[in-house]
Amino acid sequence: VAGLLAHSLALITDAAHMLTDAAALAVAIVAARIAQRPARGAYTFGFARIDALSGQASGITLLLLAVWFTVQAVRRLISPDGVHGGVVAIVAVIGIAANLLATSLAGRADRTSLNVRGVLAHLITDIWAFAATAVAGVVILTSGWTRADPVASLVVAAIMAWTGWRLVQAAGRIFLE
Repeated sequence: VAGLLAHSLALITDAAHMLTDAAALAVAIVAARIAQRPARGAYTFGFARIDALSGQASGITLLLLAVWFTVQAVRRLISPDGVHGGVVAIVAVIGIAANLLATSLAGRADRTSLNVRGVLAHLITDIWAFAATAVAGVVILTSGWTRADPVASLVVAAIMAWTGWRLVQAAGRIFLE
């Protein structure tokens, strides 16, 4: 809502990424429960690979969002919108605090799990995304350069693409064992 009110693609990007975080957390919880099921019937290995499947889904989601945000950011660079820097900066700082807390809590889980690594990757990229958005908000406030908002979105998209690619690669290695 703040992204729409402030006309900030960076805040909208952050919000969409946080929605994927919530989905990744939900999938991680379900995957952890499914992975605990014993092997039976046609599933002689059990459901241990569900962890990798969950991590791969998180990675693919990040990659798809990165492409979409890149397209939107390029559009905003070509045709900038009036962005309210104060709202952007304040919401971004709140986002940083919320994600630091969530990362601290999620960091207590088993980090050898690709599933957990996927969740942490989402949260850590959110911290960096909100940091880039906070910088963009300050730049807009101090200089009026509204293109800082889509530039921040491009930074976020690059972080998301890098993290997503690494998760997809890690899941691929597990599937090829």
